[in-house]
Amino acid sequence: MTLSRARSKSAGSSIISLPAVARWWTVVAFVLLVPLFISATGDDVFRAPKELLVRAEGIILAALFVIDFILGRNPFRAILADRLTSAAIVSVTAVALLTTAFSTNRRVSLIALGYTLSLLLVFCAVYEGAGGRRPSRVVLLAVAPAIVNTILAVGQRLHWWALFTWPDIVPPRERITGLIGNPNEVGACLAICATALIALAIATRKPLIAGLSGLLVIGIVASDAITSMLAIAAGVLAIVWLMPRRVAISSSVVILIAVVVAFSSLAPLRKRMTGFAQAARVRDYDTLTSHRAIAFLAALKMFGDHAIVGAGPGTFKFQFLPYRLRAELEHPALYQKIVSNFGEVHNDHLQILAEEGLFGYCCLLFCLGVVGSRSFAISGSAMSDEKARFVYFAAFPLTVCWVVLALAAFPLELSSVMTPLVFLSACIARWSRDARA
Repeated sequence: MTLSRARSKSAGSSIISLPAVARWWTVVAFVLLVPLFISATGDDVFRAPKELLVRAEGIILAALFVIDFILGRNPFRAILADRLTSAAIVSVTAVALLTTAFSTNRRVSLIALGYTLSLLLVFCAVYEGAGGRRPSRVVLLAVAPAIVNTILAVGQRLHWWALFTWPDIVPPRERITGLIGNPNEVGACLAICATALIALAIATRKPLIAGLSGLLVIGIVASDAITSMLAIAAGVLAIVWLMPRRVAISSSVVILIAVVVAFSSLAPLRKRMTGFAQAARVRDYDTLTSHRAIAFLAALKMFGDHAIVGAGPGTFKFQFLPYRLRAELEHPALYQKIVSNFGEVHNDHLQILAEEGLFGYCCLLFCLGVVGSRSFAISGSAMSDEKARFVYFAAFPLTVCWVVLALAAFPLELSSVMTPLVFLSACIARWSRDARA
């Protein structure tokens, strides 16, 4: 009788664990697929297909979480034990719901809300599944698509191959797409993944991983995305300042020299920096912001009108035109400087303020603090563990990289960036808890 009950209990445990296994392999499959997925025949070749995949992933994970509840298991037990991470998840959910409720266009905001909830479910699934797994394997899985996109982008830069047929009017730089999108989006994805991979290389001391991280840095340079170059430089500086002071100072000098040499010796970068210098001398702020000044001003005006909860998630593109006209009225020099519409601000700090107000931006700062502080929560005694070393060298630098990236880009709106970023952030949160346990 006892043996029969034991077998029954074992079988029940096996059945209950199946949804958790399915969730882990779901997030692994999608972190590999999303940055590589395109629709060659669609109107939007890159962004829309990736976003649809993230939404599909959220639906699959929601179903698997519900199955666990039906089977009598609480799949959020591990994450609820981590109070800081739980507080971040609750705050994001609450702010998303609140700002959607007060949105100036609830239909648009509901679409954005679904995307946010999908990413939250991805975070929870990765947090649950990453425990007990080695960083050297998990992180390599997360950045594997970035390695593929690096090879494609470098080949496009060197004219080894052309993945797509372009009209003659399209500049050579804009043809560097990988399977992600334009060069800035390629650089943003690679900057996040390169920061994590450099941290892993230091944590594991494996030459192969160091070589792959160098390859990603080459991909960022090939993308000719200045913001991404500055972001990876800031991330690497953050990594070296987590090392002993003597190493940090000497490494910082080397990094700064490398940045100066790169910007002065590479013709495309030198040409762009010369243009920025000339614009700075004559106070041409539109050129200094790569013709995004009107979007920045529109976002600030939107924030001024909706300071507390914003205009609503995803509504910047809906509200942009009237705010653009107001900005151009106050700044006539910007009138029709650029005629295209702006779907995004190209500055996620301003976009959060415009769409979700002070509540949203305070929530963003809190989440950045939750992730970034994990580097300083690791005690010296735990540094013998590979997980602890990765968390120490990845958490704060990854946060710094994102903060710089978001100053002139919109990583929050790009599935090719958010998929690896959410995956890596969840791993950092889980491994930090495991290392301190």
